Amino acid sequence: MKSSWTQKRDAILADHKDNPYLSARKLGIRHNSHHSTVTKYISEVEQGVVGKQPGRPTSLSSSQVKLVKKLALAQKSASSVKIACILRAQGTDVSPQTVNRSLRVNGIVCGYPKNVPLLSDLNKGRRLQWASKMLSSRRSFAGWMFTDSKYFLLNNTSSKKGLKVYYHKGKRPTRSALSHSRGVHFYLGVTKFGATEPILATGGGGKTPSYAKANGKGMYSGVCAEEYRTEILPNLVAGGNRLFAPQSKWVGKWMFQQDNAPIHKSKATLERIVELMDGNEGRVEVQWPAMSPDLSWIENVWAWAENELDQRRDGLETLDELEKEVRSILKRVPLELMQKLVAGMKGRLIEVGERGGRHIGK
Repeated sequence: MKSSWTQKRDAILADHKDNPYLSARKLGIRHNSHHSTVTKYISEVEQGVVGKQPGRPTSLSSSQVKLVKKLALAQKSASSVKIACILRAQGTDVSPQTVNRSLRVNGIVCGYPKNVPLLSDLNKGRRLQWASKMLSSRRSFAGWMFTDSKYFLLNNTSSKKGLKVYYHKGKRPTRSALSHSRGVHFYLGVTKFGATEPILATGGGGKTPSYAKANGKGMYSGVCAEEYRTEILPNLVAGGNRLFAPQSKWVGKWMFQQDNAPIHKSKATLERIVELMDGNEGRVEVQWPAMSPDLSWIENVWAWAENELDQRRDGLETLDELEKEVRSILKRVPLELMQKLVAGMKGRLIEVGERGGRHIGK
């Protein structure tokens, strides 16, 4: 397929051939180009030049490019400086910038490794079994609601260093080097037709604990089974009913999914979910494979929400401000994003099979 530059050049030359009496200025006006550009194109044709002229030759030969790729992929920590030093020792004087450019052109990029759960052979087998079951049943995920919870932190304590800033020499700004940050804990249900209202849960400091431990040793600092069954599940199911109410096909038939956290999978909790789902056990997914966040589209929603929060976190100073901001973000998750994630579920299942049960994604 020709580029827009090539198409415009061919059009100008064809017009010049049909109308040789037109000046370069008039041709430029007709084709929205500068007259000097038109003159250049005509001059190149008269001199027998076809297309763009090559630039200066590359600094690396094809064999050296292969060596650069091999050295880069063998490194435990990316360093273009080390690769450039190796090439210089072999008689090729190149800069680290040239090394980086060569790697980019050949599809090798630099970034942090992706953190994924460690899968055992048993995990892989169950992931394969579940994916095969879903594909063979041809069930539509348009009638599913995926649920999960996430902590949103007031201070980002990830490995990111943040953005560089300008400052006066000798007055370098500081920020808290926290190993842990307070935050807010939210539950959410996500479907093809939208998301439920975000539900604030105990954990992180954003909500005062209100459930005591059975042994009398204080209050639960996180979500306990009683809170999940009493406060969270009813709101999640009610939210799902509201989302599927306009979809007559799924009213009373939609599926409830959750991960394998102990408080989610206890006998009492499963009985409570079945009760809320009109007593129909078939509407509750109980065979969700463990260690499978890559199969839950709500993880993509969390990633979107975290990116949105990153743009506003610097202006937040209290947990109340953080809670308000996170609620606002979770209420405006793009419907197009949710629809795209549901549509891609079949592709995820196929990829699980192709990878032998291993984790999927980039």
